[in-house]
Amino acid sequence: MQRNPLTKHWKVILLGFILLGSTACSIPGLAASSPTAVPDVETAATETASPVPSATIAPPTETPESNPVLVLSSKEINKEVEDPKYLLQISYPFIENGGENGEVFNQAIQAQIDTQISQFIQSAQEVEDWRKETLPEAENSLYISYTTTNSSHDLVSIKFDVSVYTAGAAHPNPYSIVYNFDLSTGKQLSMEDLFLLGSDYLRKISDYCINELQNNEYVFPDFQQYAQPTADNYRNWNIQQGGILITFDVYQVAPYVAGPQLVEVPYEVLRDQIGPESPLNAFLN
Repeated sequence: MQRNPLTKHWKVILLGFILLGSTACSIPGLAASSPTAVPDVETAATETASPVPSATIAPPTETPESNPVLVLSSKEINKEVEDPKYLLQISYPFIENGGENGEVFNQAIQAQIDTQISQFIQSAQEVEDWRKETLPEAENSLYISYTTTNSSHDLVSIKFDVSVYTAGAAHPNPYSIVYNFDLSTGKQLSMEDLFLLGSDYLRKISDYCINELQNNEYVFPDFQQYAQPTADNYRNWNIQQGGILITFDVYQVAPYVAGPQLVEVPYEVLRDQIGPESPLNAFLN
């Protein structure tokens, strides 16, 4: 009996499929080499190359709020009056953002300026009749300008330069006014607030100033007696970054033509006299 050739071929084909399936199952990882597994491999490589941000950033820390920068502005008075005849040209500071304590400062400065104006106008009135008869063209004048020597560490220090001219005088009369204020307490500072109770800070200041002034060719020959360690001799002082500024008005240690004499006493010179609660500690290293 003759066999059908197609039957033989189908058997061979069927056996081939069976052998191919068995081979595929017996080779590990064959499915992983299929096209659908490639995106997973590429994604893993990308993640490995890019560090996770949270692994490289330090934990957040709280930053304390800093005090706002003190804002000092100026007020101006420019006024000319005919009877009594006088001129006012005045500039003085006020704090814009100092809160209640800043208002204490503003009111104190305003009161000081009002006092200077009132005293000046009174003097102008006293000489007005004489001025009209003798010097009708003369004009009384009050000039006030200021310098802020310090506005850091809640310490505001103002130096006023005042010039008063009264009709008939040979020249204007210049003098200083100082105002030192602790914004943290809302109080005006006196020099004794800066130093240890009972310390010889005035002697230290006086010795330093005398030593500096003796090299000044303009001072009086006997200037030392007017620079002795008394509160009145050192009434004009201001806080600065490097030390205490002492102002000697005209005629105190030098003649009018020499102008006021200024000496800065370094804080290092006064370190042993500065108390632990002194506001000057902010300036010491």
